[in-house]
Amino acid sequence: MQKQFEKLISGPLNAWGGATGTIVIVMDALDECSPESGAEEIPIRWAAELPRIQVPLKVLITSRPEFHIRTKFQSLSLRRISQPYILHDIEKSIVKEDIESFLRHRLHQMAEEYAIPTPWPGEDAPRKLVDRAGILFYLCCDSS
Repeated sequence: MQKQFEKLISGPLNAWGGATGTIVIVMDALDECSPESGAEEIPIRWAAELPRIQVPLKVLITSRPEFHIRTKFQSLSLRRISQPYILHDIEKSIVKEDIESFLRHRLHQMAEEYAIPTPWPGEDAPRKLVDRAGILFYLCCDSS
């Protein structure tokens, strides 16, 4: 895993060196990797390698709170450099506002792309869709 990390991540980042601003790397759905793949070791590898990477960098790792993954994030090396963010703890009104904002943006894009005359789909349509989706953001994303 260390050789792969150096060849695929830290090596290219350090060789690049010309970054302006902070680079953000997103690793989505860590929980969907099989336990045999060693994927839960990836955050530990990040913790070990981050001090050696010479560019401003942030890493966002998403996962369901599976026990074996939560355990890795509770290790001392990761607790020092990570900030857990539990989506289920976010206030529902904030989630609904985010979903409505996403829907309004996406519906506007669709209206422009398909030359749909305004007002489409109507002012209250996004709100009705949000009421149907509740706090399940993926319903909006899968539908768009």
